[in-house]
Amino acid sequence: SSQAASERSRVGDMTSVEALVMGNKSRRSMVAGATLAMAVGLVLLAGWHVSQANEMSPMEDEQVRTTELSFAQTSKFVDNVWVYNGKEVENRKNEPFICRLIKRHHYQTKLHEFFSFEDSPLRSVLWTQYYHVVVFPTLVAYPDISKVGKTDLRAYVAAGNNMVFMGGYLSLQVMNDIFGFSLRDDFKEGPYYRNDRNVRDTPFQFLPSRINEPSPRVFGAMSRSLPPGGRSLYDSLGCSVVFYISYDLGTIVYVGFQYDTPFTIDRWVRVLHAAIDM
Repeated sequence: SSQAASERSRVGDMTSVEALVMGNKSRRSMVAGATLAMAVGLVLLAGWHVSQANEMSPMEDEQVRTTELSFAQTSKFVDNVWVYNGKEVENRKNEPFICRLIKRHHYQTKLHEFFSFEDSPLRSVLWTQYYHVVVFPTLVAYPDISKVGKTDLRAYVAAGNNMVFMGGYLSLQVMNDIFGFSLRDDFKEGPYYRNDRNVRDTPFQFLPSRINEPSPRVFGAMSRSLPPGGRSLYDSLGCSVVFYISYDLGTIVYVGFQYDTPFTIDRWVRVLHAAIDM
């Protein structure tokens, strides 16, 4: 009988040990399940916060559109623009087309042409009151500008006026010769991307973030060749196709497109208007 009792005691002990082991396994499974559920919950919560951050509410979206519309309505475009139409530009097609593009949506703006870089005609243009912008379309020949003429051009910009040069390597060379820059020409295929750091507080800040290449005639300058005070506005891979240079109180703006096609150039027209409005 004592042997049977001892056997029953050993069986009872084994049963207790097995129950304890099973209980520990059950608790570990419950803890693991709870940990997994907590991790899944945290991932879902983080995803919800990200989606909320990236998703703009209707009110915020409407505020952005209202800001852009307000800027477009309240920013006043220039009243008078000088446009060069001498023998060094393509005055049969390109220059008249440029004039039409400048007046697009700005029909109150008055365009006035001048035809010579000689000292007297140039000085009469630059000293005219209420004319704060001079536009030089793409040059097809190098202009003959005297030292006096270069001095007058520099003085015009330094007094707080704006000078716009349009696409072409000759334009870059003329800018170098007049203002003493060391701009180096460059070419990269589009598209070209807006430099958000440099467009702040300029007419370019509400323009598209990317502009295409309507034709192969988009000529740029190496971004690293811009002088102190130069800011690239649209560029690609170190080639700046739209930039401006602060010169004393004024600005010099370069727009690298030659506007040799009327197709798919709406964004480039906005770029031209922003350059004139600097």
